[in-house]
Parts: sequence; C-alpha cells; structure tokens
Amino acid sequence: MSTRSHFIYGNEIQGFTECSEPREVFGKFVGYDAYLIIGKEILKSISIVDQFLIVKMKHDYKEVPAEFKIWGDAIVEFKYCFLDDELLIQLEGGHHITKQIVSNDYSKLKL
Repeated sequence: MSTRSHFIYGNEIQGFTECSEPREVFGKFVGYDAYLIIGKEILKSISIVDQFLIVKMKHDYKEVPAEFKIWGDAIVEFKYCFLDDELLIQLEGGHHITKQIVSNDYSKLKL
C-alpha cells in the first residue's frame, strides 16, 4: 500500500514523500524518500555539473524557483521519461537537501 504526503502540487509540478517506506540508519528513523515530478511543459533544461543536478524551469513558480541545484548525494535516482514527458527525481529520506526541498526552502539551492 502506498501512502503519499504531498508538499508540492500544481502547475505541472508534484512533490511528495512516500510515507509507507521509512528510511532508517542503524535502526533509527531518519525520514521518508521524497519525489519531485516536473512536467515537460514547464521544464527548460536539466544538466549535471560536477556533483549537482541543475534544474531550470521556464520561469519562477509559486512552488519552486526557476533555477535550483540538488547535490548528488541526496539523489537516489532520477530519470527523464519521454513517454510521460516528465522529470522524476527521487531524493533520499533524511538527507538535509531533501529536508530543505520538502520544507520548500530553496535559499541554499538557488543558482
């Protein structure tokens, strides 16, 4: 059974935590994995620079800034699916970058 908790929803952007799969370190709960889904309609480009995934949107949105970077250590997996025209980014639960994105704090992630 999947239990999703949305922290972003709208304008071709969706962000949620997967609450049915807790992440633990040495038996201690650290957080839930989070997922960002960004539609092709608003996505300008994605690139990898050094250890960062750089995401650029066509303009600023209420939910996310027009440009931001995610440190690679927070990313479990990402893919761009041409069938669904979406960028899917899986973020590691408990990671400080994941916590910033879930709390909608992009101050340290903006380019």
